[in-house]
Amino acid sequence: MEGTAYGKDCNERKKPVLILFLVLVLALACLAGCGGGRISPEDAARADAYGGTASAIPITVNLDGEELTAARSADILEVRMETYPSKELSMLLFDLSLEQVEMLTERIAQVDADGEVYGWASTLNMGERSLTVAASGRQLWFSAGGLVSLYRSVIGWQRLAGTEYDRYYLRERFPRTELSSCPSEQAYEACAFYMDKMGYSRWDADIYAMDLDVLEKAGQEYGLLPEGRQWEEGDECYLLIFQPYMEEYPICSPNAENAVVFLYAPEQGIISIDAGGRYGGILSRQSAELVTAEQALLQLPGLLEELQVAGTALEVEEIGLGYLGKVPEQDPYDTGAGRLTPCYAIRAAITDEDGQEREEAFLVDAVTGQGFTYQSQFR
Repeated sequence: MEGTAYGKDCNERKKPVLILFLVLVLALACLAGCGGGRISPEDAARADAYGGTASAIPITVNLDGEELTAARSADILEVRMETYPSKELSMLLFDLSLEQVEMLTERIAQVDADGEVYGWASTLNMGERSLTVAASGRQLWFSAGGLVSLYRSVIGWQRLAGTEYDRYYLRERFPRTELSSCPSEQAYEACAFYMDKMGYSRWDADIYAMDLDVLEKAGQEYGLLPEGRQWEEGDECYLLIFQPYMEEYPICSPNAENAVVFLYAPEQGIISIDAGGRYGGILSRQSAELVTAEQALLQLPGLLEELQVAGTALEVEEIGLGYLGKVPEQDPYDTGAGRLTPCYAIRAAITDEDGQEREEAFLVDAVTGQGFTYQSQFR
């Protein structure tokens, strides 16, 4: 599969729909016994959590049977949501002293409809550059202005709400991982420096090259152009998405809600940072029995349909445990705590109608057995 990935550090529960799963035991028998099994779209659709028409893309599973059927347990975590070191970051991003940062930073009370203060935000503006910290210090955005808003439009243009950072669509839009003017490792190292400063200790990173061909296509097809001119080679940019870890598991999110997203322009360096909630110490644990990987795979047809992923074949290559930080279960204001739920991250290669192969990662709540998308977490 195409893609560039870097890493650090060695680099109320719902009852599963067991009746529906049991209907599929015979259909999955060969899958459980050997790699290369096939889930039929008809049978898998019966266990589809969404209840509508499921995708008919043929699904092949190349995993060991013991891995698919093994009983697993993991902990649901209540964790502290950390504040970002905004003063230190401001000093670095704006090349200012601490005294200058404190003088230029405006602190703003966040109030509800009744005028009650429920949190705070702060912002530092210098020309087009700005750093904003919200949710009482637990969310952070930096923008160098210029073409940043236009790059974000190129990334998310005509995508479903909540799929701007979906791997499949990013690789469709940005097939390259390297710019001729700047190696991706240079961009990675520059952004990893700030990941360290923000308090992250372990992560994976996906990198996408917004090269001139892609930018010109966005201009021609969608009218996304710099004001008064065409795109130029000097406008090329990298998109980097850093996925942090909690203990040994990655924190997964369908639209980078719990990731840190950077834009890096070779001529300017870091021009944008979008950082969601960062999790720190564990406040409590609750052990949970998990659905099997085999049961999680039954969600694939419904997920493909909901995400509107098209293709001629899907080949499952890896399934591993991670954590979901569902947006409604995070409380950065009242308690400063959040919940992380075990999930399965299913990595698959999808072949499109032109024969091109792209990577996708599908998420399934490992406690409830339900497929998980940005939209579904709010239902």
